[in-house]
Amino acid sequence: LDEAAEGFAALCDMAAEHGLLAHIEFLPSSAIRSLAQTWAIVEAAGRPNGGITIDSLHFFRSGSTLDQLAAIPGSHIHTVQLSDAPRELSGELWPELMTARLLPGEGELDLAGLIRTLDAIGSTAPIGIEVFNTRQEHQPFGEVARDWAGAGRAVLAQARGNA
Repeated sequence: LDEAAEGFAALCDMAAEHGLLAHIEFLPSSAIRSLAQTWAIVEAAGRPNGGITIDSLHFFRSGSTLDQLAAIPGSHIHTVQLSDAPRELSGELWPELMTARLLPGEGELDLAGLIRTLDAIGSTAPIGIEVFNTRQEHQPFGEVARDWAGAGRAVLAQARGNA
């Protein structure tokens, strides 16, 4: 933790010289596996421009919880990436992460709860769609973009009671 926090603090300091934010995206198959580990690093680094990227699939597959997220100041959430999946992993994690993500709303992850928690902590982080899947690889880019945008808007509207 100390070594990671020291390195992250140095990165934050370099970024701050250029008016930039720095953030860590945890990945359940990496050395930084969960929201709790990531927040420990960001908090220990103690830099105002240091924060976290929340990837919804990483969040839920890592065992991170909405209660853990609710304890983090929203100003330290710098970006959010939405995708969906079945509630339980049915095979290996890596292939799911890289080729089998679902569009928001197509799976069973609590994306509405995630969005409501982010709203409750005052996060103003940009929310985007990150869906690696093979089923759309032959679709024209415009169709993929429309699918992603529509799915993202629908999940946000549902979470915020605008559906």
